Amino acid sequence: MKKQIALICMMVGGIVEILIAVLHFVWPYELIRYGEFSFLSPKYQELLILSSIAIALCLFIFGTLSVYFSMRLKTESESAWLYGISQGILWLARAGFELIYPVKLPLYCIENPTTLVFPLALLLGIIFLAPLLIFKKEFI
Repeated sequence: MKKQIALICMMVGGIVEILIAVLHFVWPYELIRYGEFSFLSPKYQELLILSSIAIALCLFIFGTLSVYFSMRLKTESESAWLYGISQGILWLARAGFELIYPVKLPLYCIENPTTLVFPLALLLGIIFLAPLLIFKKEFI
């Protein structure tokens, strides 16, 4: 039962990462098409699109790895436990960096995306870390 809870949490975290990746694929094209960044020169528009795609690819890879390692939790894999812990630490670091260097680009209808990004990063960090730390004796 304990492993099942950790498996579900890691699976949910991976799916949320994949959804954020899809958002990063779509978001810059919507901004440029609907005018918020249409005033930028084409060079800066391309830079915005390429950086957003790079972030999306990283998030997609991390999300698929999270889904893969969530299945490995059943076999008491130490690598799955370590991956989940590292994902949790990375998302908590992302939440900390959001407080230090907040996102200033508008996100669809949200003028201040920090109100969405910080709680989401904090929640993902907790989703990955909590069950693995609570049940660590089950995995090590």
